[in-house]
Amino acid sequence: MTARLPRLTLPALLCALLFPSLVTFAQQPEVLLEAVDGQRWMKGNMHTHSLWSDGDDFPENLAKWYRDKGYQFLVFTDHNTLLQKERWLNLAKRKGSEKAVQRLREQWPAEWIETRGEGEATEIRLKTFDEIFARLAVPQEYLLIQGEEITDRFGKLPVHMCATNTVELLPPTGGESITDVIQQNINAATSRRERTGVKTLVHLNHPNFGYAVTAEQLMKVVGENFFELYNGHPTVHNSGDAVHAGTERMWDIINSFRLQTLQLPVMYGLGTDDGHNYFETAAGKGAQPGRGWGVGLAECIETD
Repeated sequence: MTARLPRLTLPALLCALLFPSLVTFAQQPEVLLEAVDGQRWMKGNMHTHSLWSDGDDFPENLAKWYRDKGYQFLVFTDHNTLLQKERWLNLAKRKGSEKAVQRLREQWPAEWIETRGEGEATEIRLKTFDEIFARLAVPQEYLLIQGEEITDRFGKLPVHMCATNTVELLPPTGGESITDVIQQNINAATSRRERTGVKTLVHLNHPNFGYAVTAEQLMKVVGENFFELYNGHPTVHNSGDAVHAGTERMWDIINSFRLQTLQLPVMYGLGTDDGHNYFETAAGKGAQPGRGWGVGLAECIETD
């Protein structure tokens, strides 16, 4: 990600702890650090989809929504893609795009919107990350971050992971088991981070989506220190069911074994929106923004 404006830095987004509940092995309550000179607490969302994949609104509209609602950072995490190349959207072929285009025309000047073709062949150009960053990021107030949802699977089971702060696409690696799929993707991200020097955080998304990932599978992964304890999508089964542990119970199981048996670091819980739907839907049917968020302590510095 090329620095174009003075911006808030990323480091403490790594410690986004959303929930007041504690894992069962804790001896003493954890106390959030106080911000000192040059630091501030930031609220943001690390899992967001736009028309670049299966979201139903333009990325600049999303960035504006989160900024207007008082968020300090937002990560774009479209499926297996980065907002970097030239891409045109055929409006006739994208169901429901009329509302998104109407909102775009209401919120942005005419010169911002680029179209080509006529009638059923009309296309609109999707803005890149750099264009949106230059227009909407606010120095020391609002940070936009390029990310990706690494969308993998084992057999028919979905294994999705968000990479925050990446400048190169991380293609899904596959693997020989659920645990191996997660581990191989973590290894690839770690290798990329070491090669490029770009600090990239990778976390596991919605383990109960399709009931794909169990606590016993996730606890063994080395280098994975974050997973979505809460995901705002209505189909990810945060609470589990009669035969599957909810994500809070999974958190207890994972950390009990990691600390006491596996000698691995604590795995932290994150809260995210996983936003896909930015217009009104039937109650409980959509994945609207504003449901889950993370809070991190970050340093404010000037960059060229």
